[in-house]
Amino acid sequence: MALSTGPLTNYANWNAAFGWGSHALAGYAGGSAVGTATATLRTDLAAVALSTGPLADYASWNTAFGWGNHATVGYETAAAHTASLEAYATLASTQSLSGSNSFTSASATVPGVTISSGLVVAAGRVGIGTASPSATLEVVTDSAVYFRRNAADALPVSQSLLRSRGTPAAPAALGNGDYIGSLDFTGYDGASYLNYAGVSGIVDGVVSAGVLPTALKFNTGSASGLERMRITSAGRVGIGTAGPNYSLDVQGGNINASGGLCIADNCKSSWASVDNLGNHTASQALDMAGYAVNNVSALTVTGSMSLPIRRVTFADHPYLVSGADYTIVADATDGSFTITLPAAASATGRVYIVKRVDDPAANVVTLDSAGGLVEGAASQAINSLMGESIIVQSDGTDWHALSWYWQ
Repeated sequence: MALSTGPLTNYANWNAAFGWGSHALAGYAGGSAVGTATATLRTDLAAVALSTGPLADYASWNTAFGWGNHATVGYETAAAHTASLEAYATLASTQSLSGSNSFTSASATVPGVTISSGLVVAAGRVGIGTASPSATLEVVTDSAVYFRRNAADALPVSQSLLRSRGTPAAPAALGNGDYIGSLDFTGYDGASYLNYAGVSGIVDGVVSAGVLPTALKFNTGSASGLERMRITSAGRVGIGTAGPNYSLDVQGGNINASGGLCIADNCKSSWASVDNLGNHTASQALDMAGYAVNNVSALTVTGSMSLPIRRVTFADHPYLVSGADYTIVADATDGSFTITLPAAASATGRVYIVKRVDDPAANVVTLDSAGGLVEGAASQAINSLMGESIIVQSDGTDWHALSWYWQ
C-alpha cells in the first residue's frame, strides 16, 4: 500500500470510506507527515481507526488523493496480518514493537530498544537480566545458565574463543606470549568481585601458517592469583615452573605417591624396595663421595676393596688429615713434619693408617690431633725405624692405637 506524501484535498471522500472516521484535517492522521522519507513513526497513530471489515464504498477510496486502486474488497489481501513495516524512520527509545510483523529499515537509528523486561540492547551491548550491560554481552541471573545442543551426531556442545591481532576486517597473526582466551572464576568478598583462579590459553612458540603453539596455564590463590601449573604445546606438564623441561617437572615441593612409583613399568611401593642394598648386585661402583657408611648393619664385601692412599712429604707440612684419607705413607727424607688427625669428636668411628717409608735416623714424623689425645698423649712420634706403622680409630673423644707395628 503506497502512502501519499501530499495532503488530502478531497477529504470528504475519505469520510465516506467505511470505518475511517473524520479526515477533515489536511493530512492522514492528525497532521503527522507519515509519508515523508525521514518521518518519525509514533504511537499516536491510534487516531486512525482501521476497519476490520471490507470496503462497502471502495469507489470513495479511489477518489482519495494518491491512494491508487482500491477496487479489491478489503485493505490488502496478500499480507493482511504479516505485512512488513519498511521505512527510513527513527524509532524513539520509548517505543515498543509487538505482534508477528517484522521490521526492516535501511538506515534506522535504535538508541535503546527494550525487547522485553529481561532483554536490553543499548549502545551495541546486550544485557540479559540487567538494564545497563557493562560488556558486549552480560547475563545477570540467580539461576543456572545452560548451553544445550540436541543433534543426531557425536559432536559436543562447544564454546569457542576466537582471538587475533589486527581488526575484525583485517585480522593479523598472534605472537609468542599472546593470550588467546581465559576462563576466569570471580567471586564476591563482601566489597568487590575478585578473580584469583582461572585457566588461560597462551601462545608459547612461533606462529606460522597452520601452526599455532598453544599452552594452558592454571592459576589459583587466596589473596592473589598465581600460576600453579602449565601444560606446554609440547605436552610437558610443569608444577611450580612455567618452563618444564621434562614430561612431568615438579619444582618447589614434595611428591607423595601413596600407590607407589613406576619407572618403565617397574613399580615400587616404597624407597626400601627401590634400593636398600640388601641382596643387591651393583651395576656400578659404590661412590659414597666422602660420606660415611653408618654402622647400623653389617657390611659384607666379597673380593678386594679400593681405599684411598696418599704419600705425604716435608713439602706438605703440616698435613691435615681429612675424610678423604685412609692410608697415609709418610716420607721424611727431606725434613721432619707433622701429620694432624681430625678432632676425635667430629670423626667418631673413623680409622686411619700411617706408615713410615724412609730411614727415620735423620728426621722425625709426629702424629697429633686437632682435638683429643693420641694413644693417651698429645702426640706420638713415628720415629723408630723404616716400615713402622700405626692404625688409629676415634671413639668420639680420643684417638686409640689399634695396632702399632715396626720391623
